[in-house]
Amino acid sequence: ESIWETEGNGGKTGNVYIAYAHKDETFKNELLMHLAAFLHSEKAQVEVDVVDFPWKDWVGRPNPTLLSADLILLLISADFLAADGYWEKELPFALEKHQHGEAIVIPIILRAVDWTSSPLGNLQSLPKGGKPVSTFENKDEAFAQIAREIRNIIAQKHYATMTI
Repeated sequence: ESIWETEGNGGKTGNVYIAYAHKDETFKNELLMHLAAFLHSEKAQVEVDVVDFPWKDWVGRPNPTLLSADLILLLISADFLAADGYWEKELPFALEKHQHGEAIVIPIILRAVDWTSSPLGNLQSLPKGGKPVSTFENKDEAFAQIAREIRNIIAQKHYATMTI
């Protein structure tokens, strides 16, 4: 079974969940623009979740889109890492899905922060080498690289799960 479920009409669809800190909204918007072609071609359903708003109450279950997500993008910065409630509640669900092969979790490093000692430290991050997007002279190049790598990761996962 592919990470992107095949619909009856032969098209593919997948659920993409993006979590970010409010202070990183500009980065999130830039990423979505660079992912637009991929998301449209894959007919992906996308939901974004701000992790640091105090009004987001925990009701005993994570965000429903996180529960059904095939691809989970975590936009990493100091502000994201400081969102204690998210780390205690929703992140464990995301990591469990990743460990069981039910989703791909990708940390996207936006701004310089020591994230490698966190529970995300063992995951493949983007941009390559964990270089923060904010350090690129041309941020469009950083986001284009991220979009290409996400497309490649999904293609490899789809190919690996195909049955002959």
